[in-house]
Amino acid sequence: TAINKMAEKYDMPILYSCHPRSRNRLASSGFKLDERVIQHEPLGFHDYNCLQMNAFAVVSDSGTLPEESSFFTSVGHPFPAICIRTSTERPEAIDKADFIIAGIDEKSLLQAVDTAVELNKDGNYGIPVPDYVEENVSTKVVKIIQSYVGIVNKMVWRKF
Repeated sequence: TAINKMAEKYDMPILYSCHPRSRNRLASSGFKLDERVIQHEPLGFHDYNCLQMNAFAVVSDSGTLPEESSFFTSVGHPFPAICIRTSTERPEAIDKADFIIAGIDEKSLLQAVDTAVELNKDGNYGIPVPDYVEENVSTKVVKIIQSYVGIVNKMVWRKF
């Protein structure tokens, strides 16, 4: 019901990127979505990122939401980011106020959306996580891997 309450409160279309299993569960439960809620097949990465850059808010259970929110803030396209989870693999993004973990109950989710939207209106987007905006990451990774090949071969694979 949280998605219907968001549609009602903000009176705007909500794109619900809906996995086929979720769509089937909704259909079999008889739950009716608000007419402003548009069910859509899952989006590809590029399309999803374009949607995020132009969204009023992004509510997702995606584990990549912290990185996306931080990155888009760093390039001038911040958006209110709300994660429907109870924990994250990216606490550094919470430390920089890039997104909100809403939990999974309706009241907490609606409060988190409200908070994120209001903070965004005031220009409080959080700040990019420094590690997420590093340059030359692939070069660094190649050099790190190459630096440890000899050690791994000797200590793990017992080569030499």
